[in-house]
Amino acid sequence: MKKFLSVAFLIVLGGLYSYSKFKSANSEVQNELNKTRRTLHLFAMSDYFPANVIKEFEEKNNCEVRYDNFSSNEELLAKLQAGAVGYDVIVPSDYLIRALIAGNLIAPIDKSRLTNLKNISKDFSEVPYDPSSKYSVPYTWGTTGLIYNSKFVKTKLESWGTL
Repeated sequence: MKKFLSVAFLIVLGGLYSYSKFKSANSEVQNELNKTRRTLHLFAMSDYFPANVIKEFEEKNNCEVRYDNFSSNEELLAKLQAGAVGYDVIVPSDYLIRALIAGNLIAPIDKSRLTNLKNISKDFSEVPYDPSSKYSVPYTWGTTGLIYNSKFVKTKLESWGTL
């Protein structure tokens, strides 16, 4: 019985030793992964990117996304003018891009790293606020429509100028 307990003890001890080596090796691998794990600093309107989209992006790209928010383009501009730096991606409205370029608040984009640019129509990539598309990439596009009740608005609305 004494021999059996000694052998059992050695097996358990060997198992614990192997487990600790495995855990240590696994920890080293995890540390290496964490060293290579990059952080993407994103600055956009709040609720612009759903949490599940951010999480999926992080998983697919082995990175962490730091998502800072602003409530208006004017707030974004003020924060950048006040010295906020370190953002990899900002998502302003089109009209603000000219001011960001003029204020030297954004850097040109290395388009060689963006493989899907060939899929963007020239209608969206050659735009008045960044004619050379040096500083911006279109993200979304849409239109604004107005609906009014003609019982209350008697003027015929034919253009933005009328408004």
